[in-house]
Amino acid sequence: MKENSIDFFLINRTDEFLSEYIAPYAERLNWISNFSGSAGKCIIEQDQSIIFIDGRYTAQAHEQVDFNYFQIQHLKNYWTYLKNIINEKKILALDPKLHSIDEVEKVKNIFDNTKISLKFLDKNPIDIYWENQPVYPNSSAFIHEDKYAGESASNKLKQIQNTLQSTFIDYYILLPLDSIAWLLNIRGNDIGSTPLLCSFVIIPHQGKIELFVDNIKIISI
Repeated sequence: MKENSIDFFLINRTDEFLSEYIAPYAERLNWISNFSGSAGKCIIEQDQSIIFIDGRYTAQAHEQVDFNYFQIQHLKNYWTYLKNIINEKKILALDPKLHSIDEVEKVKNIFDNTKISLKFLDKNPIDIYWENQPVYPNSSAFIHEDKYAGESASNKLKQIQNTLQSTFIDYYILLPLDSIAWLLNIRGNDIGSTPLLCSFVIIPHQGKIELFVDNIKIISI
């Protein structure tokens, strides 16, 4: 951070799919803080760091987090804390892949016309320094048969495209992995606690969808 003149670095406990259930490679909050809860945010500063959690994880965080390096605050204080630094002439950085559009816009609105400069990072610094970071999952996809799903993927797609056409939307980007699994009737083992496949989908208002996924995952389907 000092080498790049970064004063604040925001961390979300999520992945590029903005999921709550994430694969080991995406456990960046756990790596930096040792906190293993399923929800949380962190602000890394050059002289201190703060982890924000909700009430479910108060006891757990106090057991796992090193107070020599981290303060613990309730998640409800996160945005207030950010608002309190607007008068400082500093640089705040984040990995845009790990923050929703709404969250990025909220950050931008807070610091608009202030002394804070925003920096969107191409490479997450945790990934640079995380030795032996788990590899990106590459499980094989498999079909969830219609008799179990209750409806074919083609019928689901028709309904969605009808909605897109009636609302004059040309394309819809589908991000949640459970929604992709539901739409396409496919499953995977990329996430340990739930049968999901790491992928992205773009749905046009007509025609075939585009599935963005490592080719090795879909060889068998």
